[in-house]
Amino acid sequence: MDKLAEKESFHHICNCYKKDFLEESTTDHKGIYRLTYHVAPYFERLQQDSFYPFIEVVFEIKDGNHYHVPITLSPYGYSTYRGN
Repeated sequence: MDKLAEKESFHHICNCYKKDFLEESTTDHKGIYRLTYHVAPYFERLQQDSFYPFIEVVFEIKDGNHYHVPITLSPYGYSTYRGN
């Protein structure tokens, strides 16, 4: 059984990313992960009402490839996909 590794990422809604999400000391990153994007502060800075204070994206890494986990965000909806 894979253990769930929880990682928190403050997302600034730009071309920003969390570079050090996984430890560089190991090469086997297979497992199930949860990214938490804290989006409420972004909308607060814009003085914009929103429905989601944070977004959690759960995904599984099954190989040694490099992936991006972007989100597309609006005040009342979001989508995500596996990028590489």
